[in-house]
Amino acid sequence: MKTLTTRDSGFTILELLVVMTIIGILAAIAVPALRDSPQRAREATLHEDLFTMRSVIDQFHGDKGFYPPDLATLVTEGYLRKIPIDPMTKARRTDSGSCMASPHASRLTSHGAGGYTLVAVVIGMAVMAILIAAVAPSVATIMKRDREQELIFRGKQYARAIVLFQKRYGRFPNELKEMYTNQPRTIRKLWKDPMCNCADWQVIHPNTPDAIGTGGGTGLPGRAVPGVNSGGPQPTPTPGVFGPAEGPKEVGPIIGVRSKVHGEALAEWRGQKFYDQWRFIMRDADRDTSGFNEGRPGGVPPGFPGYPTGPTPGRGR
Repeated sequence: MKTLTTRDSGFTILELLVVMTIIGILAAIAVPALRDSPQRAREATLHEDLFTMRSVIDQFHGDKGFYPPDLATLVTEGYLRKIPIDPMTKARRTDSGSCMASPHASRLTSHGAGGYTLVAVVIGMAVMAILIAAVAPSVATIMKRDREQELIFRGKQYARAIVLFQKRYGRFPNELKEMYTNQPRTIRKLWKDPMCNCADWQVIHPNTPDAIGTGGGTGLPGRAVPGVNSGGPQPTPTPGVFGPAEGPKEVGPIIGVRSKVHGEALAEWRGQKFYDQWRFIMRDADRDTSGFNEGRPGGVPPGFPGYPTGPTPGRGR
């Protein structure tokens, strides 16, 4: 069965706002330049037309001894092919003194027409920030739900790998990494806990509260799991850098894992609401309901060495 995997982490609202701010700053720099480009092109055309008409008028005065009464005379006398269109007004009609006027006059009257202003850019950024703030909770919920599904998937992968390890080697792994380092491997990779994006899983040993379906006790009175110390996994001191022990480290047969993150889930899994209550135990994790190990010595599943196997309680053959 194909299982979809998700990202271990996503973009936060702060990261999105920072990106939007950078985009807004770049837009505020680029928009004025783009807005003024058509204006500069019209001004260049106006400069060229005025220069041409000044030259023609000077030529007319040199030939006739007087200035033309209007621009149409330049056309009828053959000095101009046609009257150029004013790039600022889009018209051919021009005041009699416009041919000698400064081109800056037209620029002063039309400058600032059209284009987005910096205020519009800031308003757009504010609107986008509001939309992001409104959508972010929904996105965060979706990402959290995906991480929860990923936690269930990865926990089941560990539980199945423990079963395969026990079948191949006749014992249970003492450390999770044994399932990856021992050849042939029984797990594709050492999955991280998606709730903390770390490999710090809480391993589950027989004869511990985590291994019992009811969450307490040590199984049936007076009975112990064959081959397993009734006191559960034995803590062994880990040597420190300078000799003293750093603290106890649990070693012993591993029959399952759970998350160490105590966070409330969006939806319950097998009647449990918190992540650290979701226990993924071999031959039990794939069930949709809890209670598989209830009443068994030490909470161990069927197939544990020395414990008889048989039909699962509550299931048909």
